Amino acid sequence: MYDLRASNNPSNWRGPVWGISNYMVFSGLLKYGFCQDAEDMAKKTVLLFGRDLEMNGSLHEYYDPDTCEPIVTHGFENWNYLALNMIAWLENRKFVDTF
Repeated sequence: MYDLRASNNPSNWRGPVWGISNYMVFSGLLKYGFCQDAEDMAKKTVLLFGRDLEMNGSLHEYYDPDTCEPIVTHGFENWNYLALNMIAWLENRKFVDTF
C-alpha cells in the first residue's frame, strides 16, 4: 500500500512524512519517557522543515521519506507550526503540548 503520489483530496497518508504525525509521535515519546527518541524525532523534523524553507521559501503539506523532497501543497503551514514546540523543547524552553 506504500504510495507517495501527490494527492490533495483525499490526502495521501500511505507513505509520506507529515509534520502532524511526527509531532504526535514526538509528544508520545516524551509522555512515556523516551526522551532520546523524542530528541531524534524533533531534530529530524526541524531539519526537514528548515531545508524546505531554505530551498523553497515555505513549508509543504507532506514529504518523501526517502529523499526528504516536498511532495504537495507549497505554502502549507497549519500544523507544521507544531515544530516550534519541538524547537522550544530542544532549547529547554517552555512549550505547550497540545496532545
